[in-house]
Amino acid sequence: MDVSHIPDKSSTRNKKLSVQKMSECILKALTPHFNVLSEITFGKHEDMFLDPYMAEISSLILQRKIKISLGIFTRISEKSVQALGRCLQNINRLSVDEQLLLPQAVIILREYVEKLAIPQELTINRKTVATWLNEWKIHAGHPQDKVLQILQLLLGKIKTLIIADVMTYEIMEGLIPHLNVLDEVEFGENGNNINLDQYMGRITQCILEREEEISLVIRTKIDIPSLRHISPTFKKLRSLTIDEKYLPASTRAHLREDVYR
Repeated sequence: MDVSHIPDKSSTRNKKLSVQKMSECILKALTPHFNVLSEITFGKHEDMFLDPYMAEISSLILQRKIKISLGIFTRISEKSVQALGRCLQNINRLSVDEQLLLPQAVIILREYVEKLAIPQELTINRKTVATWLNEWKIHAGHPQDKVLQILQLLLGKIKTLIIADVMTYEIMEGLIPHLNVLDEVEFGENGNNINLDQYMGRITQCILEREEEISLVIRTKIDIPSLRHISPTFKKLRSLTIDEKYLPASTRAHLREDVYR
């Protein structure tokens, strides 16, 4: 965004502004708008080097008399997440691409959200604070030791776990204790192939050992032997969601036969 393209302050009242790149000059030009904008978004699923400016952006948000909607779709550091956390009380809607954050940054953000005095006044990624806090997602693209930090959280802190696009032996080992207490576990996202078949035997065995029912969601390719592992768990499932568009025709037919039986 060129500084010359920032509209006059009077014309941005109750309107939205999207910022695609950042500099000291742009931040200076943006400053008077922070008091009147209803929504501001930074980035577009790419790195716009927002970190040097997050502390000042947080301060400007805190100075507002009314809450603002904030979108962050760029990589930011743990320090920037801390700056974001300090101004949450003045945000009514937060949209953030968690896939662009390191797992430790996601954990830090949740810690700040948990401390909010009136969390019901905030939504995060179109979810209530209560729902968002209980839902965690594991993505590829980060060092595995960073990803495993999520699975090292206290048992019970994660209610819904989504393993979106990566599955390894180490993730499976970290997942096992959580499978005893999760309300819902989801494998795959948008059909990403995470080679779930080689882990289905252990996953279903953990489900069978549970005392309470669990919701199971599968949005990735699985084969007929994996379905045979799932069938005995039906009595332990509160709900089962399998996105059939990612299954071969033979696997879909086998799934229907299992359900009918």
